[in-house]
Amino acid sequence: MSGNESDRCSTPEKTKRKRGENSKTYSHKKQNFRQEWLTNKDFSNWLLPVNNNKLLAKCKLCITKTTAELSILKKYAQTKKHKSSMSSIGSRQNSISTFLNNTDQFKLADQTKKTCNVLQNTVFSVIIDESTDVGCVKTMCICVKYFDSTSNFFETRFFKLVQLFEDVQSADKGATGQKIFDEVLKAFTDSKIPLNNLIGN
Repeated sequence: MSGNESDRCSTPEKTKRKRGENSKTYSHKKQNFRQEWLTNKDFSNWLLPVNNNKLLAKCKLCITKTTAELSILKKYAQTKKHKSSMSSIGSRQNSISTFLNNTDQFKLADQTKKTCNVLQNTVFSVIIDESTDVGCVKTMCICVKYFDSTSNFFETRFFKLVQLFEDVQSADKGATGQKIFDEVLKAFTDSKIPLNNLIGN
């Protein structure tokens, strides 16, 4: 059989692929994480890059890593686990909104203002707690404890809720001891409370 006849009788590559007999190997070009995905409305609520690995992406709701490819991310967004996490976020946001709408916000603001006035003239100690919510937002709650000469009791009052990081880039640095220390001092100086009034517990 001549070479030309052999070429005409050979099985097409498309047919070979269907049979699993493909003689050619096709390399898949890997995709790097793209920063513009963070502004995409379909991904912005949950997508994060993975440090030191541009080929991976991370879901901050499911705490899951996946390949940083657009088609894979779209498929991941439709998984049962991810949809459950997204619906959980929605219900929590609604419950928080309902709580705030039903709470006397003026009363809370008035109480905070009174606490600031007391701390400007009274020694006090600080109680803080840093927490990360399901949306990976790091928040620090600051409470204060002081002696109330009117009631002759030690009082513990809520002072301020501080979001430690404004964006993903700054959050990568982590909630270090220095970062928390700086934010605590800033919270009091912004409210014009003398730091000399701050004492140990």
